[in-house]
Amino acid sequence: MSRNRHTVGSFIEQLKKYEETKTLESLLEQEEFASLLNGIYTSFSAESKSTAQKLFQKTNQTRKKKSKSPALLTVIGIHDIALPPSIQSLYQLWKANPSQFWRPSDSLQAKQSIEIVAVEAYSMIQKLRLRQVYDVILWRFYVSFFYHLALMLGHGQKVLTSNLYNLLYERLIKALTQSKKITDDIGVIKANLQHWIAAGSRYNRICLALDKGALFLIPQISDDM
Repeated sequence: MSRNRHTVGSFIEQLKKYEETKTLESLLEQEEFASLLNGIYTSFSAESKSTAQKLFQKTNQTRKKKSKSPALLTVIGIHDIALPPSIQSLYQLWKANPSQFWRPSDSLQAKQSIEIVAVEAYSMIQKLRLRQVYDVILWRFYVSFFYHLALMLGHGQKVLTSNLYNLLYERLIKALTQSKKITDDIGVIKANLQHWIAAGSRYNRICLALDKGALFLIPQISDDM
């Protein structure tokens, strides 16, 4: 084929043999159409081929940049980067006196060898990890307690409705807000109770299916599921 044979008009004319509803992607699977495009490309001059290659390279680079954009936008779009409310007061203490943050490691001395410090750090990580596993299991039983407490106060009501939550709030909110051990305001307390009861409900369903021992054995799962 000569170069001047491939004009816009001739290309449109050759496209008329294909159904208008066909997508270009589906046509690429047809040998005849692929051959048509290949013929057009091979008829290009060396300069035009170079231009086409640069165009495709630029398109690929743009796609790669766009593929990263959602992740970057997600990070940039996070405005609520903050300490969990539960440790706000502790953070102020640590900020004023950093040694308080490392208080569990008071046994470490500045003049001790690297080996001794490493042994202490290793031991501390083991304890923290064990405590983490223990706390997860303990958490399951405590949220289950609040779930069953809600059912008891709901006089046999089994469905987690707003009415059931209100019954729990009416019974407990005064005691919780007046306790010196709890510094959360009413809004936070209600949100916590609702979250914990919902989590307890999920663990209760697991126990009904497997037995109460499941709270010890199941792997860690998100409490927001």
